[in-house]
Amino acid sequence: MKKSSKNFAKKSQQVNYLSKDFDQFEQNLLEYAKTYFPNTFKDFNPTSPGMLYIKLASYVGDVLSYYTDYQFKEALLPYTTERGNIMANAKTLGYKPKVTRPAFCPLDVFQLVPSIEVDGVAKPDFRFAFTLLQDMEVTTSEGVGFITTEAVDFSVDSQDSPLTVTAYSRDELNQVQLFLLKKTVNAYSGRIVEKQVSVGSAQEFFRIELDEDNVIDVLSVIDSDNNKWHEVDYLSQDIVYTDVENVKRNDGEFYRFKESVPSLIGSLRTNRKFITGVSSDDKTYLEFGAGINSSEEDEIILDIKNIQKSAISKLNATVDPSKFLQSQNYGLAPNNTILTVRYIVGGGIEANINSNEVTQISNVEYSNALDDYPEFERELVLNLRNSLKVTNSEAATGGAGAETDEEIRENALAYHQAQSRIVSKEDYVARILSMPSRYGSVAKVHVATDNEISEQAVNADKNLDKSFDINIYTLTLNKKKQLVKMNAALRNNVKQYISRYRMLTDEVNLMDGFIVNIGVYFEITTFKGENKREVLVRCLNESKEFFNIDNMNFNQTINISKFELALANVEGVQSVQNVKVRNLTKVDGDDYSDVEYNIEKATIDKIIYPSLDPSIFEVKNPGKDISGKCL
Repeated sequence: MKKSSKNFAKKSQQVNYLSKDFDQFEQNLLEYAKTYFPNTFKDFNPTSPGMLYIKLASYVGDVLSYYTDYQFKEALLPYTTERGNIMANAKTLGYKPKVTRPAFCPLDVFQLVPSIEVDGVAKPDFRFAFTLLQDMEVTTSEGVGFITTEAVDFSVDSQDSPLTVTAYSRDELNQVQLFLLKKTVNAYSGRIVEKQVSVGSAQEFFRIELDEDNVIDVLSVIDSDNNKWHEVDYLSQDIVYTDVENVKRNDGEFYRFKESVPSLIGSLRTNRKFITGVSSDDKTYLEFGAGINSSEEDEIILDIKNIQKSAISKLNATVDPSKFLQSQNYGLAPNNTILTVRYIVGGGIEANINSNEVTQISNVEYSNALDDYPEFERELVLNLRNSLKVTNSEAATGGAGAETDEEIRENALAYHQAQSRIVSKEDYVARILSMPSRYGSVAKVHVATDNEISEQAVNADKNLDKSFDINIYTLTLNKKKQLVKMNAALRNNVKQYISRYRMLTDEVNLMDGFIVNIGVYFEITTFKGENKREVLVRCLNESKEFFNIDNMNFNQTINISKFELALANVEGVQSVQNVKVRNLTKVDGDDYSDVEYNIEKATIDKIIYPSLDPSIFEVKNPGKDISGKCL
């Protein structure tokens, strides 16, 4: 009976589980003590020993409650505040944050070749036309490096890779002695770094952390046995897609298309694989497999005929297409070897250089070695190699620093929503903004259907065809963090990148957005005793932050009332008067946009509305375009 009575007493005690802070915990503990220990504990004086223990218990409960709520909040990406947790949540959604974004530009490459007489006419001797391998490194005089994305073959003249030939020098009889060959390739900012890592016994999911903060891409990982390790999206991925050189020994059928298709897409089943990721301190790391399988890698070809033959006896069976692409094999862990990692570092705002600044070649490799030429021609070949010159005819654009916490959060949510395919307009925006940094960076994107295009846009862009369904307006940033149009190389990369994800029936037209440059003027009064000059400087800084280009997007309005409120909140400001916004064009300076916009007519109730066509307001030169006066 005593045991039953005791159990009954325990069950009848009421405990409040809703306390969340110190005061609530203390109040509930006091009530609990008064209810269940009326004869044992009677001294509720704040300085009594018993109250000390109640307050300590309340303190512990308050701390535990706080961290429970905090940890739950940090598990939800929209509310996460710690960068490490933001990155972890983004990784869960399949998004890889960018620690840097390189600038992109077309690069003109020049070479001299001697002339040869053919049917009485001097022509270039293409026996001395070089083929420069991919990843040629070039730099500016200030040391900003760029790397070519493709090989340069001076012997090929095709629609996809045109060759320009001009006479360079003539003899006293006006006969051409040397011809100048010119080809244009794409290049992105960065430099190639090599790191060697000694690995002992095998470790599951072995990691290598790269030293630099601004890693753009990992080029290759090769062990001391000359085995190549392949980067995959996830370690359970069983097939790796690789570029295969389009030569006769690799594919006799497609070799005849070598000029227009220099590489073919091949596939490889491999156990030597790794993934890349980014840690909370913006360091890039490589993670290898678990070492559960030691079979050798084999090159395979995905041929639909082979699939048909293997499945002929299972016509009624259910087939999971993903099984062709993944397995439970997480790959090998490297052991007792030396791994050589080649990767690219660079990018950032400082990589957005002006035109004609890339002039130096720091590293170049040729397809043919010097020994491949007859001995009597080697001196000539050396002289021709020394004639190689490069320059960027257009400014490099697209470079940017690491993504901010808010950018990672928003891009990860949008990336997950897209589900690796483009269906809605938002998917196009998310996919372009998440384009791998090696291909350049787009700062602003707006997507519209063809019935949203006005005649003004048609007249402004000669390449616009209103028969297209999807119209994508883009802008990028230059070195000064000013909006500019994308160059041809970055435009081509964007178009090629989204073609991998878009719907088959979508037709895409890539266009430049409209830039409306503006200037801002305001007048303020200050409180008595305030230093007017200091208050004005604070207002100018607040104005620059208000009109920061990071805060501006396509078709975004300018709320003058909010701007006045921002100035009014500046320390020392008594009132804000006479705020004026005006349009700046080429008449006001060569660096301004040529878009003319009637700010006065576009302003209704202190709100400046954008045009119907995708446009963005920009204060291009905040130092001189924003001005104020202290009355």
